[in-house]
Amino acid sequence: LMDQGSNNYQGLIPAQPEAWSKVFLGWEEPIVITSGENFEIAAALANNPNKIYKIPITDSEYFLLENRSRDLNGDRIASGRDVNGVRIQFRESDFAAEQAISVITQVDEYDFGLPYTVDQNNRALPGPGILIWHIDENIIRANYASNRVNADADHRGVDLEEADGAQDIGRFYGFLDPGSGSELGLPEDAWWSKNPVITEFLRPNEPVSFGPKTIPSTAANNGSNTGIVITNFSDIAPVMTFSLRNQFAVPNFPQFAGGSAAALLSPMLADLTGDGRADIVAANVSGEIFAWQADGSKVIANGDVATITQPNGLTAQIPRATFAVAGPLASPPALADMVGDGRAEVIALLQEGKLQVWQAKDDDGNGRADLAWQAEVGATQSNVVVRVETKNVFCGNEAGAVFSFTGAGELRWQTDLQRPVWGLALLGNGLLVTLDNGSAVLSENDGAVIPSNLPLSRGPAPNGAYAIADIDNDGQIEGLVAEQDGRLFFPTNQGAEQVVLDFGDAIGGLAIGDINRDGRKEVVLAAGNQLFAVSCNGVLTENFPRKIGAHQKTANAAQDLISPIIADVDGDGGQDVLVTGVDGSVYAYRGNGALLEGFPLALPGPGRGSLAAGDLDNDGKLELVGVSGSGFVHVWRLPESSGQADWLMYHRDAAQTSLNPARETPVIAEGKLMPEQSVYNYPNPAREGSTRIRYRLNGTAKVKISIFDTAGDLVTEFEGPGLAQADNEVEWQLNGVQSGVYLAKVEAQGDSEKVTKVIKIAVVK
Repeated sequence: LMDQGSNNYQGLIPAQPEAWSKVFLGWEEPIVITSGENFEIAAALANNPNKIYKIPITDSEYFLLENRSRDLNGDRIASGRDVNGVRIQFRESDFAAEQAISVITQVDEYDFGLPYTVDQNNRALPGPGILIWHIDENIIRANYASNRVNADADHRGVDLEEADGAQDIGRFYGFLDPGSGSELGLPEDAWWSKNPVITEFLRPNEPVSFGPKTIPSTAANNGSNTGIVITNFSDIAPVMTFSLRNQFAVPNFPQFAGGSAAALLSPMLADLTGDGRADIVAANVSGEIFAWQADGSKVIANGDVATITQPNGLTAQIPRATFAVAGPLASPPALADMVGDGRAEVIALLQEGKLQVWQAKDDDGNGRADLAWQAEVGATQSNVVVRVETKNVFCGNEAGAVFSFTGAGELRWQTDLQRPVWGLALLGNGLLVTLDNGSAVLSENDGAVIPSNLPLSRGPAPNGAYAIADIDNDGQIEGLVAEQDGRLFFPTNQGAEQVVLDFGDAIGGLAIGDINRDGRKEVVLAAGNQLFAVSCNGVLTENFPRKIGAHQKTANAAQDLISPIIADVDGDGGQDVLVTGVDGSVYAYRGNGALLEGFPLALPGPGRGSLAAGDLDNDGKLELVGVSGSGFVHVWRLPESSGQADWLMYHRDAAQTSLNPARETPVIAEGKLMPEQSVYNYPNPAREGSTRIRYRLNGTAKVKISIFDTAGDLVTEFEGPGLAQADNEVEWQLNGVQSGVYLAKVEAQGDSEKVTKVIKIAVVK
């Protein structure tokens, strides 16, 4: 319990257990904080109840802060007794006893043997000061039984954040090594206002602080930003003070919803209570639906709790905001005001074939939301979609039937399409239905099939509903659907052959918005551990894909697939892409592929589903909501956000319309017909079966690419696309091409201008 102690007064006085051990053993209850000024933190023997503070990072990581004072009363003496009752007096440099001593069994100040600093008169100070421990319960759970919680020096379960910037404790140094003597701790490992290592060497002329950019930093163990900044440390004293801020933290979150039942689905946001603020709804695939208000309180008051097992083997109960309990769900619930009272209802489609609608009230007092109505629709894997203006509800089933209900639950119409329905999305004046072998457009009025020439992707294995928008702002709606086999079939007009992009892994949901401010929308998606953005002509957007985690993810179920959202995170007027990563972090990228400052954020466990963005506290700024693999719902502030968003959540909005109706004004770039710096190929060197030649056109052109070897002989020649005001690409297949260096001449012929650019391409086989 009391650690090694060999450096504490020549091994005679063992140190007190550190903060985590005291909490683990139930000796202390930490005070949980997320922000505030001048928190008092007292040494163990001080007459003040504020002993240990807990600052959450994620639901499994946190910091523990404690104040360690070696000489509480400042008398420079500690008293003890041995097993025979012989009194011993410990002084700073020696000790004295009435007679020969045996095993020492008690000391009035156990921390008297801790390392200490001295004042200007060479007198020992009562330090060390505030110790900050980084706790990772996942590591503790995995290694506690084998007594290897701190065996991996780079990934410890209980790790001291050493203020001097050198992680020395537990290391092994030779006598001549620079770190020799620091392995058991130095007084400068503690945090206080005058720590000389910080004030004189690491960050002179700056106040002592612990934050994202200090060494050590407040980052999570996976490197994600926590937003935590601890400042305003006081001088060493029995009761010290510090201040805490977190630009991302939202009080009373995370909240627990998961557990052994099932994985959580994507969160949804809407005002359930009528207070003008969005509430949070999250469900799991087994059919439990949870709902919280913006302050973390339950939408439906009840005494529901979840029992979780702590690292010490003891159980604890934490609140669980149960809203309703249904059967296994086909998709996240939709949220919409069905009766016109300013309060959104929760609309869920059960896999067994029930459509259920709940109101956020509990008139019967059973601790559950009241069921407004339900209807039998047959077994389904579809989503449910609501036309908010008319309050009409639409859903489909595996037998191929599509249903429409009024907001009061009356059947409006039913249409049989003979093929399983995978998803539904709204058009401006109709319903777009994804089938297992294609699509259909239905009239909202009567469900009749409407002949349509809409440019739609026509993939063989759709994964949910179409994402719909006028992607290129030509006045014509396009529709795309994610494919289970990892391919995206990009629609083209006039029945031309589709552009097929193969992303090599199952695609989650799609998001559509203008992320690079060119007045044309991009299609954004995640596949494996990469985030892709595709321009309106099916060409990858410049600087994409981006990694969203170090390891490839294998998705086992639809809820495991990752879906991005699009919102202005930094308030610069441009739309950014937000997505959970396969490593559990939350990433935000600008349209140019740059990671936004402050990201990634920490989220434990692999990412799943979609994030959701909304203004939960009516301050004009967005909050971000996500679910972790460990069953918690997390909320972050986005303090610089503008409140604008092209794609807020799963299927774009709470009604799950999957429709982005915005119409931008395309930006017309001037300059050369084909800017020479825009011409290049990737990958280069080309080591696989092909390379792609890319170029920008500011006007319509006929493009010819000629490939020559270094002897000047023509190897091959082909045409490239000539779309104006866009990046264009063409693939050069390398079958039969030998290793070597080749010259590619790219010629663009416009109405009044011709531009030629030669680039080198290396082929390595």
